[in-house]
Amino acid sequence: MALLYHQVLPEPRPGSIIPTVSVEQFRVQIEYLTSVGQVVPLEDLLRPSPSMQPRFAVTLDDDYQSHGEHVLPVLQRYGVPATFFLSGRWMFGLGRYWWENLDQAIADRGLNDVCRTLGVRAETPHELATHLEIDFEAQARIEELVSPTSRPISEGWFKPLFESGLGIGFHTLHHPRLTRLDDEGLDQALSLGHAEMATANSAGPLLFAYPHGRAGRREASAAEQAGFAAAFTTSKEPVGAGSDRYLVGRWEPGALPLPEFSAELAWRLHAPIRHVTS
Repeated sequence: MALLYHQVLPEPRPGSIIPTVSVEQFRVQIEYLTSVGQVVPLEDLLRPSPSMQPRFAVTLDDDYQSHGEHVLPVLQRYGVPATFFLSGRWMFGLGRYWWENLDQAIADRGLNDVCRTLGVRAETPHELATHLEIDFEAQARIEELVSPTSRPISEGWFKPLFESGLGIGFHTLHHPRLTRLDDEGLDQALSLGHAEMATANSAGPLLFAYPHGRAGRREASAAEQAGFAAAFTTSKEPVGAGSDRYLVGRWEPGALPLPEFSAELAWRLHAPIRHVTS
């Protein structure tokens, strides 16, 4: 089973639109995984297992500072591997993702003021974020609301990840929803920043995670043609040697308490696997 996390913080902010778990929640879940099975490198899940013991892989998406500050120490404490699917925005002098700026703007100014400024109607932060996924003009204006904090991402944030020897994958530079792009836009999204990330990683073909976790056969074929070794969705399916390498599932447990986490994990381990298709 491949597990997915995004941001890990000591005290997540209530109402944040960024999927976030606390450091303690993350630690408890990692500790549980090590107690009931093996935590292995992500690519190992796609190979036959020599053991009957359950196998798990830990993945984290997006360019968040918390990966190095809070995730890495937990992984090192328990001696478990993980794969970080990064966009590499720091290599191009880019600032934070638009939804990070939106999250900060809502915290600073309130939802109603942000909606009024952007000219968008929404009842909740998540409703606003969903609308902005396709409103690129409004996305561009969000940065104006938090300009003092929207500085380029520092390479120093991610240097420890590359030095750790853990897995590094690619997540596209601009994080578009690939299923909404035409063929040319899809190929561009898969290529822009790919070579730079591969050079920075220098560990062979990269694994790929679809932005927003959405992909179909067209996107899977494009990822294969782009040279990725495998590609991952958020379909929540377990992973096995028979999984379709370009539509591999991941499950995001979020902040589930341990009893619910263990019960749902056990249930998902026995769900059907999406097998390789021609």
